[in-house]
Amino acid sequence: MPRKNLNKEMIVEEAIIVMEETGYREFTMRDLAAKLDVKASSLYNHIDGIEEVKSAIGLNAIKMLNAALAEAVKGKERDEAVKAAARAYRAFAKEHPELYETIIEIPMSGDNLPFKDCPYSLQPLADVINEYPVAKEALISSFRYLMSAMRGFLELELSGFIKDKSIDIDISYSSMIDIHIEVLHALELLNK
Repeated sequence: MPRKNLNKEMIVEEAIIVMEETGYREFTMRDLAAKLDVKASSLYNHIDGIEEVKSAIGLNAIKMLNAALAEAVKGKERDEAVKAAARAYRAFAKEHPELYETIIEIPMSGDNLPFKDCPYSLQPLADVINEYPVAKEALISSFRYLMSAMRGFLELELSGFIKDKSIDIDISYSSMIDIHIEVLHALELLNK
């Protein structure tokens, strides 16, 4: 029996489930329509198309990731908070690889950016980095370095490029974060 009272919110909620089941690249409107028990054409009464659905999924994924980061850093400061946020970021990507991919695939610039109210700022992590008494330019660069390192590591890990198991992957990731924290401490010294 077709669903009555179909709306955009319902479509997006179901789309998240379908995407996690089928995968980001394989996700189709037909799969979504089948899950909702409607014709694919009826979805277009509520949404413009697959790009709008993927953008909405991405927005939800960013909110979920920010919530996980905020929970991870709660009650922690500086070094421990950076480590906790980095672990939470990696855990989210590994637990929700398809949703994480929607975040990575979102166009982050231009007029079509759908995230004016929820930018890809990872504010809980930015707040932790801002606890260090370092010049503003260095803090911004530090945040960018950390994001690049975590994202690059996850790209390698999730794609299966890290094959050498002689050193535990968790240890490598933790060491990378520790090195970043040492850089923050060095920047603190330079700022005095």
